[in-house]
Amino acid sequence: MTFHPLQAVIQRAAALRPAWLQASGPLNIPNDLMVTQSGCDIHNDQMNSLWFELTECEAGRSYPGFREVQLKFIREPPL
Repeated sequence: MTFHPLQAVIQRAAALRPAWLQASGPLNIPNDLMVTQSGCDIHNDQMNSLWFELTECEAGRSYPGFREVQLKFIREPPL
């Protein structure tokens, strides 16, 4: 099994979960997604989005791409 830095982050975050939410066994994280770069978009001292350059692997083929997560401030959750 190859160990990726993203797996280390996920495992550290998993250790912070409360006991009732802990997995019963070791985490089995597939390595079919690699984050090659990431960053954030900041304007006027506000973080507007996070972006990721990814490589997805499936059936022996690689698919490069980008994903963006737009950040919004919501005062009240929608009902």
